[in-house]
Amino acid sequence: NNATNYCTDWMNVFQISRQNRLSLGISFDAYTGDFYSAYGNASTFMPTQSQTDVAFYAQDEWEVVKNLFLTGAARFDNYSQAGSAFTYRFTSAYLVEKTNTKFRGSFGSGFKAPDLYQLYSVDRYALGNPNLEPEKSIGWDVGIDQYFLNDRVKLSASYFQNHINNLIDYILTDPVNYYGTYINTGTANNNGVELSAEVSLFKKWNTRIAYTY
Repeated sequence: NNATNYCTDWMNVFQISRQNRLSLGISFDAYTGDFYSAYGNASTFMPTQSQTDVAFYAQDEWEVVKNLFLTGAARFDNYSQAGSAFTYRFTSAYLVEKTNTKFRGSFGSGFKAPDLYQLYSVDRYALGNPNLEPEKSIGWDVGIDQYFLNDRVKLSASYFQNHINNLIDYILTDPVNYYGTYINTGTANNNGVELSAEVSLFKKWNTRIAYTY
């Protein structure tokens, strides 16, 4: 197997005011790879393929009033294989100073292009599908962070939901020989909770534990 990734990125931050900061950026990514059989005589399962992505993005962070923070972000991607995509994300957070408690939430969209193996593999056990559509999603979450001991301990809890269109999945096309391929299965939904704890009791040492259901 051989794979090479190249990436370059430029970002500039503009401090519009003490309460407002704007970030603008451009990125370029290139992916190249192939895949060979590990059984018997070496035969190519996926000849060398490549994909590029050029993206432009912007993000604005604004402290509307004291301790109330809003963020808006947008991104445009142009994939050589999967086409173009526009995604966005909005977040909010409010800190209650008296109890050192932060309430937060976010809402946004997502885009996931199929990888080169899913598109071009000629392995009968995982045959690529060049007609795969990219996954598109909408999701939101709400959460709370509680700080203790001068912010050296943080306990967090979050609830999230996601709705996915064109979910990429693997299916068997020949159950006897275990041949299969990749398809878009329509829509999917998931939701769950995440609990975490972070501790920074010593300088330059941070410990985090998390559980997601």
